[in-house]
Amino acid sequence: MSSNIAVSISADVTGLTAKLAVAKADLSATTAELRNLAAQMREAGSSASDNLKTGLAQAAASASSAQSSVSRLRGELAKARGPLDDLSCRRQSARLFQVC
Repeated sequence: MSSNIAVSISADVTGLTAKLAVAKADLSATTAELRNLAAQMREAGSSASDNLKTGLAQAAASASSAQSSVSRLRGELAKARGPLDDLSCRRQSARLFQVC
């Protein structure tokens, strides 16, 4: 007598996915601000005001921070999904006799 047993394993990554979406939006906004200030700086040349220089430096720091957040969240998602992908691959390999 044989029986088929199905096991479902999942990870709830919706929270991380939502945080990643927000981080990507932040990165997009800070990058746009950085491009805008860089264009103003290019136009002003050597006559750029200290406020513009400070704003550009702050925008660059914000963009760097946002990029770090995106990278960190992508890493966390990969860690969360990794074991599931591995299990899925093993199950598929056992069933199809192929290596993932």
